[in-house]
Amino acid sequence: MIEDEIPKLVSEKLERLGGASNFRRGAAVAAILSRHFVLARPGWARWPEWGEPAAEGLHLVTYQLAGLPISPGRRRALAERLSQFDVEDDGSDEWQYALDLVSALIKGLEGADLDELLEHTATTYLDGAFTVIANRLADENGGVITQAEAGRRVPDTQDWHEVRAFFDGV
Repeated sequence: MIEDEIPKLVSEKLERLGGASNFRRGAAVAAILSRHFVLARPGWARWPEWGEPAAEGLHLVTYQLAGLPISPGRRRALAERLSQFDVEDDGSDEWQYALDLVSALIKGLEGADLDELLEHTATTYLDGAFTVIANRLADENGGVITQAEAGRRVPDTQDWHEVRAFFDGV
C-alpha cells in the first residue's frame, strides 16, 4: 500500500542525502518548495493576497538555505503573515500545494533545522501529491473513493510516476 511506501521513500531520501553537504540538502528542499509554488500557481491568481507573501517566503527560505543572512524581524513578520493563511479548502490541486508550501515556509522561517525541513517538505510533497491524485480518481469515480482503493490505484497513474520521477531526481 502507498501509505507504507511514502514514509519509506522519505526515509530513503533522507538516508541518501544524509551524507551530502548542507548546500545539497538545501537544494533538495528548495526544489520541492519551488515545485509547490509553481503547482499552486492557479491559486495565486484566485488568492492574490497570498501569492506575494508565498513568493517572498520562498525567496527568504531559499536565501537561508544558501547560507545568506536574513533579518530575524523580517523572518518573524513573514512567518506570522503566512500563519494567517485562511483560504477555504475548495478541493483544488492548487489549494493542496499552497497549503503544503505555506506550512513548509513557516517551518523554515521559524528556524527549523535543515534535516527537519527536508523531511517535512519531502513528506508533504508526497502526501499532498497522493491526495491530489486520489481526489482526481474520486472525481472520475463519481466523487467517492476509499483510502484503500486510492492506495491501490494511485501508484499506477501517470501522475504518480511523474511525482516519483521528480522526487527521485531531487
